[in-house]
Amino acid sequence: MALHSSSKAGRIAEFFACGVIEDLGWQTSLCQQDGVDLIAFKENEYIRVQVKGSNIKRSLRNNGLQFIMGMGTKKRMPTPQDFDIACMVSTYHRRCWFVHVCNIQRKSIRRPKSFYENTELEYESWEKAVDIFREIKRNDRGKF
Repeated sequence: MALHSSSKAGRIAEFFACGVIEDLGWQTSLCQQDGVDLIAFKENEYIRVQVKGSNIKRSLRNNGLQFIMGMGTKKRMPTPQDFDIACMVSTYHRRCWFVHVCNIQRKSIRRPKSFYENTELEYESWEKAVDIFREIKRNDRGKF
């Protein structure tokens, strides 16, 4: 696998994430805004997605992957005001893992190489993240 600059690697991850989300039955549009890399949409639902890409880091135990989730120059934790779902792309495996922003517990997330070998990872994690997104939207509607 070729080495790329971080900006080129990020764009590769974004395009890959779009392809996976479209394969899951949604449409996507890239949007270059702080904290939001793409919009996934289906009927009247719009989901803001932040994409993070990582390749195998030999320095991590078991040649794992690391995703920096901190936002801004001071690396604060992301909130629902930043984006709805994070997509963590293993460029090594060419596979995505989706997590709702409310389930992000750390500024740096590490996963072993084996984590991305689950063939159902994309579908299962997308469905779970979308279910949380919908539940939060349902609860928010009752507040107004």
